[in-house]
Amino acid sequence: MKKVLGKVLALALVLALSLSVMSVAPVKADEEDVMLISAQNDYEPYSWYPVVKDKVKKFSADGENGVVANCYYERISFIGFKKGLKKINKTLKKLSNAYSPDDLYSYARAAGEEGVNDVYYDNVKSDVTYYDQKYVCVTTYREWYAGGVGNYFTDGYVFNLDTGKRVYITTVTGCTLKQIKNAIVSSVKNDGEFEEYFNEYAEQIKAYVDGLSAKDINFYINGYGKVVLLIGPYTEPFYGGWTREYILEDLPCVYDVN
Repeated sequence: MKKVLGKVLALALVLALSLSVMSVAPVKADEEDVMLISAQNDYEPYSWYPVVKDKVKKFSADGENGVVANCYYERISFIGFKKGLKKINKTLKKLSNAYSPDDLYSYARAAGEEGVNDVYYDNVKSDVTYYDQKYVCVTTYREWYAGGVGNYFTDGYVFNLDTGKRVYITTVTGCTLKQIKNAIVSSVKNDGEFEEYFNEYAEQIKAYVDGLSAKDINFYINGYGKVVLLIGPYTEPFYGGWTREYILEDLPCVYDVN
């Protein structure tokens, strides 16, 4: 009897371990093998996985040395039962399809014909930086280099999970556009980037902020539920080839994500 009981317990343990492994094993997506990333919450039945388009080419004058153009786009695809997921996936796929490395290929081809030996890249990575019962935020990070100075771009996309529509900063925060603009100026000043020279650039900063509509304001929600303003490369008077990030701490009506 003890032997039989022992065998039954051993079988049960093996089955339990098998189910545990299955829960974290890679799953077959429609487009390719990917690792399922759990949304890690108990209140919404949805998850996501990355889909990568890889477009690597080499351009060379002599067939050996040359310029490798390393280009890829990683987008997020959602799975689950929320009403808006299908529409969100459609929007993200449209953004992915709009990506083109043709300009980088042109630079790489010209440099390769001149005998340059280098690696150029135009890569886009995506991440789900925030999610809850109502909103999900997908943030993309683009790195671009074709000799000289590299450029870095960050963009945020916040979606309503029920409708699948992209929502803008006024909707997410519940603030008026005026309140948001005041918070932007305050956050830029408090960041300290301009240090004692802030007053010299204050008029330019205010003019830039005043010209923004709600749709113009690029932002994402981080893992702490904070709204992070994004200002793109070469935006005067911020300059530089990278996206500036400012956490908007002074919003008086920020969306309660807790």
